[in-house]
Amino acid sequence: MTEQQTVSDFWTDADVIYSYTWQQAVEDGMLVEVFKNRWPELTGGMPLLATLGIHEAFSLAALQEMWNDFVRWAKAEDRVFGAIFETRMNGQRVWVTGDGDTFTILFPSES
Repeated sequence: MTEQQTVSDFWTDADVIYSYTWQQAVEDGMLVEVFKNRWPELTGGMPLLATLGIHEAFSLAALQEMWNDFVRWAKAEDRVFGAIFETRMNGQRVWVTGDGDTFTILFPSES
């Protein structure tokens, strides 16, 4: 990789050996779809997911608060995808991130 290339450029021509979709992770119980009936309103229809660890550790009200914090930050920073937003809930660090296909709420240790 040259100095002019970015990390994303590095992978442009790479062959995909294996991919694990968010749908498979939901089926496997590793991710949980949260607020699914409200995706059109909350995310413009994109899936909003939480890791199993997050889903078990926090109430739906806490998940809503984390999401609202992310939305306020994303609007203020004019960023949504490709960034990691960090917040705290009950003294624990939590990340919210969007990759263009989904939004995910997770513990940093689950990345």
